[in-house]
Parts: sequence; structure tokens; C-alpha cells
Amino acid sequence: MKDEETSRMVKEWFAQTVDHEWRRLRQDAYHQLEFALTMHCLTKYLPEKGLILDAGGGPGRYTIELAKQGYEVILLDLVPEMLKAAERKIRRAGVKKKVKQIIEGSIDDLSMFGDETFDAVLCLGGPSVPHTQRATEKKGSWGTHKSGKAKCSNICISDESAWTAQNASNQVST
Repeated sequence: MKDEETSRMVKEWFAQTVDHEWRRLRQDAYHQLEFALTMHCLTKYLPEKGLILDAGGGPGRYTIELAKQGYEVILLDLVPEMLKAAERKIRRAGVKKKVKQIIEGSIDDLSMFGDETFDAVLCLGGPSVPHTQRATEKKGSWGTHKSGKAKCSNICISDESAWTAQNASNQVST
């Protein structure tokens, strides 16, 4: 399947599931645990303060939580409907001043950002993983992150080492 077709399918799917995606991490104990564990790992491995790129951040669940913790955040997502929902949720949460930008775009191309722009780059979620892997193979795609800081995703990249949730406690280096 071509990248353009995949991108179109992803946009169509997530455009239809905005409300579900917002509620997903609160819908049951399993998903609440996923959110709590992810936030625990982010709290543990992110720098104490800084500018975070939430790449593929959808309706902004993590963007909002990180903004509440004092981070400045830029939300990037491929799906305009997700970004519209994120704008509303961010406003309601009272963190609009901490969310510096909401941008429609793909994690496959972060060239709009200068080198060493971010203190951390998040890419959380299953559909993002293949894009994350491709992006890390392209020179400069992840050059937007400040040297020595954490990059976090389902595959968490910190400098040149990668880890998954199964072995994070053994191999994370920041």
C-alpha cells in the first residue's frame, strides 16, 4: 500500500473516531491504567521543564496533561477533526497559554521545525509507530530535538537507543 493511500485511510478513520479517541483513555480500568502508566513514564523520563512536541497527539489528551504539569507543548496531528477537538479541549482545560501551537502535519516530515527546537518529542500510539520508525531513518526528521533529551514513543528513542514498554525499565538511557 502506498504512503498516500495509507495517510488517506488513517485520516478518514480518525476523522470518524474523534470522540472515541478522546474517551478511550478513560473508558475502562485497562485504558485508565494505560494512561496512568504512560504519564508515570513521561514524568520519570522527561526533562523537568521545556518544550514538548506531541507528534500524532490527536485530540490532545497528553498535550493537556503535560501543559497542566507546566510544560510548553506543540500538538501536531494529521487529522484536522482531531485538531479542532483538541482546540476545544485545550480551551476548556485552561491550558491554552501553555499550548504554543496546534499544527496539522505528519510526523514523517518535521522539517517545519528547526534543529534542537524541542526538549522532548512524543509519539504515542499504534498508528504512529511505523511512521516513527521511518522518521528516525530519515536524516533530520528527528533533528528537532535538543541534544541529550528524551524522545518518547511506543518505541522510545533516547539518543540512539530504543526501548519498548516490555524492556523499558532495563534499557532506558536519557
